[in-house]
Amino acid sequence: VIVVEGPGHGGSSASPGRFSLHDCADAAMEILDAMNVASVTWLGAAWGGHVGIAAALDHPNRIDGLVILNAPLASWKGARLALMRLSYGLLWLFGPRSFVGPM
Repeated sequence: VIVVEGPGHGGSSASPGRFSLHDCADAAMEILDAMNVASVTWLGAAWGGHVGIAAALDHPNRIDGLVILNAPLASWKGARLALMRLSYGLLWLFGPRSFVGPM
């Protein structure tokens, strides 16, 4: 298992500038090259899922399988957008342990 942390996440330093999902996919391929890994089954959640899609599109010979979780492919609109914003607001106000934990 190879776990890659994006810029500014985990032990990774902050990004020096803007980057795209395709830049992240290219960086992941550089990591695989450095580790002498020819191809992988990509498992990505949220942002990692979107990067996995970019990797599969840009480097199809390197991705044997792709599993994505919580990586919506459609834009957030209407009720879904309102629910997401409400959820973020509640998490910001009360924190994740105050109302999510008892559920």
